[in-house]
Amino acid sequence: MGPGKAGRNSKASEEELHRLPLLVHQLAGLLEAGRTPAQLWADASRLYRDTPGAPVRSPVSSTLDRAARAAALGISAAPVLREAAQASSGLHAMLWNDLAACVQTAERSGAPLAGILSRYAQGLESILDSRAARTSALSGPKATVRLLTWLPLAGIGLGFLLGTNPLAVLAQSPVGWAAAGTGAALGLTARLWSRRLISRAVPEGEGTG
Repeated sequence: MGPGKAGRNSKASEEELHRLPLLVHQLAGLLEAGRTPAQLWADASRLYRDTPGAPVRSPVSSTLDRAARAAALGISAAPVLREAAQASSGLHAMLWNDLAACVQTAERSGAPLAGILSRYAQGLESILDSRAARTSALSGPKATVRLLTWLPLAGIGLGFLLGTNPLAVLAQSPVGWAAAGTGAALGLTARLWSRRLISRAVPEGEGTG
């Protein structure tokens, strides 16, 4: 997969993530409009496909279709949603697990599913807002790590432009070898440590799958 295609796929995945709260709001709205559980998932699948920018085929629409078939047979959609969670990752897995929990809570307690979904949609919006703010805050440190990674090579290139041969200096004496080895070790350590610090700022299991 080329870099351009990977970038487009990443952007599409991010856009799909931000459609998830809308999906939950739609589920709640359909129930408030009088849809039965047997109708709910089929209507939600059609609405999701009709959402501007939604992909023609996606794991979300496939899961909604399976939930619709289960509901049409009088079976709870919760097992279908949990299966989708196991086949997904990141926020998609969280969504399906949480939706399954909402459905089971309503089925067992008799509480209105519409109200449960409305509150969950608000919580999901808060999660995505926090995720976006964290991504923005980490963009600066990530750029700094990339810049510092390339600085030694830039310094060598600058040395050639000034008419010297930095590689010869580093390779032709024990002092040069020590300087090159120490610099490489420190650079690698700094990069690994910086990546570790950045990764610790992201909650475990969060993603765009």
